[in-house]
Amino acid sequence: MRAIAIAIAALLVTSCQAPLRTAHAGETDTWDLRTRFCTVVRLARSENLRDDELDLQDLADLQKFIPRLRACEKFKQCVANRDAGKVKHCYWPRIL
Repeated sequence: MRAIAIAIAALLVTSCQAPLRTAHAGETDTWDLRTRFCTVVRLARSENLRDDELDLQDLADLQKFIPRLRACEKFKQCVANRDAGKVKHCYWPRIL
């Protein structure tokens, strides 16, 4: 029983420190899907923000978000139709 408690405590400590380790300067940028607005945002991990530069790797990373963005847009359209009285129910897409 004590070993399980120690394992859980170690897991919590490492999971709490994971965001701190990834926020160091010099690491690569990451992309984040903002489902509330159906947008993809670059999370810059470096000191100098490169808002206007996209390379081939960035485009390949962005391509992965296309199905999720389409599902998000379909959900927003369904909500608009529901507000207009055309549709009764809208379901959150499983892909998001």
